[in-house]
Order: sequence, then structure tokens, then C-alpha cells
Amino acid sequence: MHFMQVHHYNLEPFEKETYLKYYLLGAFMTDGCVYSRPSRKNSKVVSLHSKDEDWLIGVNNFICPNKPLLMPTKNKSCHSLMYMCSKMGIILESLGCVGRKSLILNFPKVPEEYITDFLRGCWDGDGSLSFSQSKRKASGEFGYQWQANLTSGSRSFCDSLVIELSKLGIKSKVYTHSRKERMIEGRILKPSECWRVVLSGGSGVHRLCELLYNNDRLSMPRKKSIAISILENRISNNLTDNFVKNK
Repeated sequence: MHFMQVHHYNLEPFEKETYLKYYLLGAFMTDGCVYSRPSRKNSKVVSLHSKDEDWLIGVNNFICPNKPLLMPTKNKSCHSLMYMCSKMGIILESLGCVGRKSLILNFPKVPEEYITDFLRGCWDGDGSLSFSQSKRKASGEFGYQWQANLTSGSRSFCDSLVIELSKLGIKSKVYTHSRKERMIEGRILKPSECWRVVLSGGSGVHRLCELLYNNDRLSMPRKKSIAISILENRISNNLTDNFVKNK
């Protein structure tokens, strides 16, 4: 006889007013989802997906350490956390992480002291930090540019994000995401249905990295590593823009 293992979820991170609550909200609002189980009335499932297994393990350690991750399959390249916890779903929905949110997501109310934690959760979920090789037209020199952007299916969320970044002294703009189609919450979104918040200039990327990742709080290891590299390279080269000359 096989017994289904019962998992006990720690909901404290979602209920207490700490940085973790808003970090997790940012992560679930961008790279997770809440949905109802068709087979069980009023029963909710909360999930989070990522190619970064170590990040999901870090998140899971706060919520349900003994629950295993779902591994990638032939049709899905990401690892997943799957929580059969209606109370967790209700809490997240009350905070703004509603079901089938990809096109209607609104920026939630976040206390000022936790806004950078929320943004870090968003960036770990659906944001990007990178070095990309570039060539200066004037000198012909090759180097690397720092880039940061975040993609969403909700124009409203992106517009609000630009405002919040500006409050932190970071300039950004919203553009139509004109690249390939994206799969979000089981739906294929056309390029015209996606929006991208792009930071303007290296100083903005540097400030984002400094505010979001220059601390010991929970974050995605891969993106934190990139952020720290950006900070170190900018300081060591005493740069004033986003161009790092190859040595």
C-alpha cells in the first residue's frame, strides 16, 4: 500500500512583514503562478519555475525543505516547485499574485523599505542581467556592455516598474518585446503581447546591482554573481558608462 506524503508548509515568510515576504512575492508574481485545481473545489496550487535549480532550492528551504523539486521533462526545460496549499494561494492572491496574471498583472503595494527586495524577486524571476560584447564606432575597440531588463506580458506592470525604478534614481523605458514568442502560464504570447523594461546606461545597471544584490539576502546565485561582477568591474576600472574595454 502506498501512502501519499503529507507536506507541512511554513507560511510565516508570506505572513510576516519582512524582506522575505516581498522578495517571494516578486518571484511568484513574475515566474510563478497560482491556480485552482479543477478536481477539487476551492483548492489552490502555487508553483514556481526556473532553470536555476539552486535558486528554487533556496526558496524551498524557507517554505517546505522536505518537498522535492519537480525535474525537467521532455516538454519542460525548467525545474519546478509545486505547492498544494490553498492558504498559501489565498495569501498570494491577496497580495496581488492572481491567477492567469500574465496579461493583467498590476504592481502591488510594497512598503518603501522592502521595494528593493520585491524588485530583486522580480529580477530573479523574469529579469535579465548580462555582459554583452560590443564595439565602439568611434574607436573600433571591443568591450562588454552591462545590460539589465525585465519582460512581462502586462504593460501596466511595466509602466509602474519604470516609475518605481525612477524613484531609486534608475532610468528605464518600456519597449515592445519584438523577439520570439514566449510561453507563460501554459499560453503562448506573441511578441506584440510582451513588454520589456530596459535600463538606460551603465550607471543605471550599476545602481540596480548595488541596491538589489549587494547584500546577504535571498537571491538567485547566478544573477547575484553577475551583479557582483558588474560592481567589481565598474569600480576597478573607474568607469563612468557601461562600456568595459577588453584587456
